[in-house]
Amino acid sequence: MLEEKIMATYEEELFRYGITCVENLVHLKKVTPDQRDELILMAKSGIVPSRDVLEQVFSEAVKRIGEKTSEAVDEYFVKRHNKLIDDREGNYIKLSDEQCEMCKVRDGIVTNVRYMDDVAVYEVEYSDGKGIAIGKYFATANVGDKIRCHNHAAVKKI
Repeated sequence: MLEEKIMATYEEELFRYGITCVENLVHLKKVTPDQRDELILMAKSGIVPSRDVLEQVFSEAVKRIGEKTSEAVDEYFVKRHNKLIDDREGNYIKLSDEQCEMCKVRDGIVTNVRYMDDVAVYEVEYSDGKGIAIGKYFATANVGDKIRCHNHAAVKKI
């Protein structure tokens, strides 16, 4: 699991957001199914790939993020990522409306936590409605916690 730390590194923050998009990258033929499986196994094991691997796999995001800091990664996903999706820039033109909508980063409050096969499923209240976020890689939120979600996956507690 990619558990929350007080200060995440650039690599940890990039992987935390990026791993939730890995299925889209397979669909876009940017990542092979074998690469996806290896990345998912690393995430579940709490292993963060090297900067070189991350920058190759998540090259589009890396170009847009710019500075190699965890703050720059977070700033990109919170302030610029959703606009790129809405404008259908880059690879987003190749994804369906549903995939694009799922890929948006959203913040919400956890209203309930349940488990399926030892994976947390968070019921989340967003500013514009309710939804769920899977705690496949991040599973330490409780009812009342504010979390950030990407691709219907919990990315971090905020």
